[in-house]
Amino acid sequence: MDRILAPELLDQVIDQLKDDKQSLLATSLSCKAMLYRSRYHLFDSLEVTILADRSGWSQGRTSTDPRSLSTLLEILDAPYSSMGRAIQSLIISFGFYFPQTLPTDLSRVRKNLPNVRTLHWRDDTWCDIPDVFKSLVFGLSIDTFIISGVWFQNTAELMGMISMWPGTLQSVVMGSITCSGDDTEVIGDALIRRKNIHFQTLHSASTWAAQNLFSSLISSSLITIDRFIVGLRFPDEEEVRWVNGMLSKFGSSFSEVVHQLPAPVAIELRNRDLPVFNLQDCTNLRALHIQSIYLGCSMSNIQELLPLAISAVQRVISSIPNPDLLEEIKIRFEVDLTELDATTSNPVASSAALLLDSDTDNDSDCVPFLDQFARFDWAEFAKFLLDIPILKHTSLPTIPNHSDLHLQRPRRIHIQLGAYPFENKLFDEIFANHYAQYVQYIYSNGLSLVERGGLNELVFSQVEYENLYEVIRW
Repeated sequence: MDRILAPELLDQVIDQLKDDKQSLLATSLSCKAMLYRSRYHLFDSLEVTILADRSGWSQGRTSTDPRSLSTLLEILDAPYSSMGRAIQSLIISFGFYFPQTLPTDLSRVRKNLPNVRTLHWRDDTWCDIPDVFKSLVFGLSIDTFIISGVWFQNTAELMGMISMWPGTLQSVVMGSITCSGDDTEVIGDALIRRKNIHFQTLHSASTWAAQNLFSSLISSSLITIDRFIVGLRFPDEEEVRWVNGMLSKFGSSFSEVVHQLPAPVAIELRNRDLPVFNLQDCTNLRALHIQSIYLGCSMSNIQELLPLAISAVQRVISSIPNPDLLEEIKIRFEVDLTELDATTSNPVASSAALLLDSDTDNDSDCVPFLDQFARFDWAEFAKFLLDIPILKHTSLPTIPNHSDLHLQRPRRIHIQLGAYPFENKLFDEIFANHYAQYVQYIYSNGLSLVERGGLNELVFSQVEYENLYEVIRW
């Protein structure tokens, strides 16, 4: 008798391949025992575009687009097809015209997608969407609703959407929504009628776009939020004051705060301070992410912006009332190599200026950006990080009980440096030939360095300090 792995072990093996589509295709064709789990990952997310061109609408033609509704129905209605049961996330967008068969088609979709838990609705105008679609879609037992790029012409439309949210909804992610009305009391009434609402995630790509809705959230006592993600386009005092109001109202329930900074914000750093959010009411904060602090595209940019950004980051972290509860701090800097790459004709010659013990003129644009990043006085910032209780190993049990293992998460601090364009010869040249020098330089200032995710990202991790010392040898 042939030996086979236990089904649960086989599932775990396939789970490790969830991001490798080619391998999943291979395992799905290997044997029946691997088919279902492979299909579970291959079709866990599906994008559908609902449209019909003018001629297609009148003559009953079907779209050849693999993302079209008609193509999806052909697959779902196929004999013995189990793909529908594997789909957990549905991404929907619309064209300008809708097929006449839309009500019937949507009923078939709803019947064949019993396990959809995430609905992503994007790039549309609410008033243009047929009511039958709204009713059927919100009839799904979703727990996560993502809405992005959707325009509401008045608050009544936004109120109508809120009233249609299913009772199973736990997480709402909002990005770049726009509401032309300003009657926040109407929105507040809709929220009150829904009684208690618990958001696992509340996300706004820009605060001004969702301010009408979120202002109503502030006035409600029946809302709880676990994870708060906020982005600022062009920060002003009113916007920062509004965000701080959200932090004051719901901060005690936040376990994670993600502060996203688009490029225009950081560009304005030279003219104003980085918007600082007050986290003093976030008493249960476990994770803080400050993302995409843009440092420009020249040496002078980095020299000017990096100290300002570091100072602002320190002020944000210092406002956390219970830092000993923190499990993760992630700070991401980004630089633009487009102009540097265009003005540097010989990357190899430029990389010769990377020797850290040389007396190179830091104001010269011929010195690659990474040299300036490494030359920054990380020692003071490292000392600041070392004083945060998140890094004290004594705060963790030395001999944990087995019953507590599942409750423990690694404590870590990540300082990331991202660069674009990602396929950049200058960037690769710097890392390929001089990577160890930068590891040693920053390591000597109290921060250890680990390479994660290829050559386009640096991660400093204090928690892994001792282990890394054994890995990095000079």
